[in-house]
Amino acid sequence: MKKIYMLAVAVFGVSLGVSAQINDESFEAGAGSGAWTEASDNFGTPLCDAACGTCGGPCVAKTGTWYAWFGGATAVENGSVEQSCTIPNASTGALRMFVKMPMPGPGLAADKLVVKIDGTTVGTITALDSATYKDNYALFEISIDAYTDGAAHTVRIEGIQSTATTFNVLVDDVVLFVDGQTTGLFEFETGDNEVILFPNPASEILNLQFRNIEGDVNVTITDMAGRVVRTETVYAAYAKSYTLSTDKFENGNYIVTVSQNGTVLRSENLVIAN
Repeated sequence: MKKIYMLAVAVFGVSLGVSAQINDESFEAGAGSGAWTEASDNFGTPLCDAACGTCGGPCVAKTGTWYAWFGGATAVENGSVEQSCTIPNASTGALRMFVKMPMPGPGLAADKLVVKIDGTTVGTITALDSATYKDNYALFEISIDAYTDGAAHTVRIEGIQSTATTFNVLVDDVVLFVDGQTTGLFEFETGDNEVILFPNPASEILNLQFRNIEGDVNVTITDMAGRVVRTETVYAAYAKSYTLSTDKFENGNYIVTVSQNGTVLRSENLVIAN
């Protein structure tokens, strides 16, 4: 049985405005953080951690401790998470997420996961597809070529349980991939590891995208006097995007350092221009 959450808005170092990548793609800021707009008929939010239970064992996050659990009710249930993000100009784009369907319920096509952009359905998985997703998280990739135009778009993930018979579908690690460049983008590589930070100069937000780095990483921002002004831990960084709010920083030059287990992967200059 899922736990019912009473939501209160809090800020966990993420921007509440439009970002150029999926913000809090692994839901690790938790329920009510403001990174996602959350809704649920029965539970207050579809975002879950261990407090929700495990539906007998398989209902767990793919990475970290938080994930989106749709369904899981003893009544009709509709849940959703959504956010607005800027999808950069590109010739191709894809929205990727990992999906698990440990309890397909009665196996109805009406029990489903629906992905929308600006209100238009771009991808659907139903209980009839449960064989692909039942035992483990599996990649669900959706082409979004029509939306790689440099504009802001609303990404919405909905879960629908159409009867009182429990249907469970889980989502974690939602990532936006495009082949274009973003204004102010700069990237660096350390061997096979790659981190992308943008925009630079930054005003309200700084986006970090981790490509091939396994495990947790630490992100530290220091001013030119060596004072630490922000430190964050990004858990399970592989293929993850992460957004830091910089709107409270004073204008000027800073240094962003990404490290892992005491080893500096990269140290890069950052300009804040609010």
